[in-house]
Amino acid sequence: MKKIFPLVLAEPGLSTFMLFPPYPEEARLINHRQEDLLERLAIDKNLSQAVITHRDRFSFALYEVSEKEDVYLDLTRVPEEKWNHYPLNLLRKSRFPFRERPFLVLPAVHFFMGGVETDDEGRTSLEGLFAAGEVAWGAHGANRLGGNALTECAVMGMRTGRAVAHDARLKDLGKVPVSKWEKRVRDHLKRKAGGLDSSRDLLRKLKSLAWRTVGPIRDERTMTEGLSELALLEERIATLRPTTIPELLRKRELENVALLLRALLMGSLARTESRGSFYRKDFPHQDDAHWLKTTSYRLKEGKLLLTHHPVNERAEGLEFGPL
Repeated sequence: MKKIFPLVLAEPGLSTFMLFPPYPEEARLINHRQEDLLERLAIDKNLSQAVITHRDRFSFALYEVSEKEDVYLDLTRVPEEKWNHYPLNLLRKSRFPFRERPFLVLPAVHFFMGGVETDDEGRTSLEGLFAAGEVAWGAHGANRLGGNALTECAVMGMRTGRAVAHDARLKDLGKVPVSKWEKRVRDHLKRKAGGLDSSRDLLRKLKSLAWRTVGPIRDERTMTEGLSELALLEERIATLRPTTIPELLRKRELENVALLLRALLMGSLARTESRGSFYRKDFPHQDDAHWLKTTSYRLKEGKLLLTHHPVNERAEGLEFGPL
């Protein structure tokens, strides 16, 4: 599951970054006809409160609007003295005329709540490999609360670091089989040239497909079509024949991105409900009777296997020791 932030700078030619509240009360969210979108969406008349207390609902609604028309943040009515305070003081450094005209904004993904399965000390199923922070799964359930990402990094960073040090002292993890991997690299680079696709173009297509099919709002038809399109892209990735190590690494990156996208599509199609930051237009309600469970994936002999595990509503018998 992915966390969506509703207001991200999307003006062409400018760097994208999230515009966090508080916003001045004079700030307006409008379309090209100068219509007040907060009023039209009927979520909250105060822009800061809409982002803070209705973030998911606001993000979903704004995403649907942005699919049909441009969305602008208008700061032209903000008085001079308020430009000295956050977040407007960040915009003052830009050459873009933020004070003089509205600028494009869009919802965007800013946090991934899935990840590698670990125990409570960061160990994964692969001996010697640990994971902590956003790359790991499970700490946030269906939706992350504000501020919990930093807390997770601090807590799990300490726990995982101690576990790594403990295992390194007690276990012989052996040496990295460098010669084996060097041979595999040489074998790949000896292969004849393949397709004419560029890795950069394929990555762009994968990103576009991901946003279109497993973006903020999902449905069966779009995701089913997405799996078919993904299969065609996977075939094109397979024809790439790298001739240098950087090219080989770029191909591996494409394979990993395609695998993650396949997992997102499969899991999203299977879950016939909406929960937390996960929203399906064709199944808009939460279904605890059937879907109070987590989705887990395993890669076995090149095939992605999907399973579900029930979630315990109450954690009984847990003992909490020192960090």
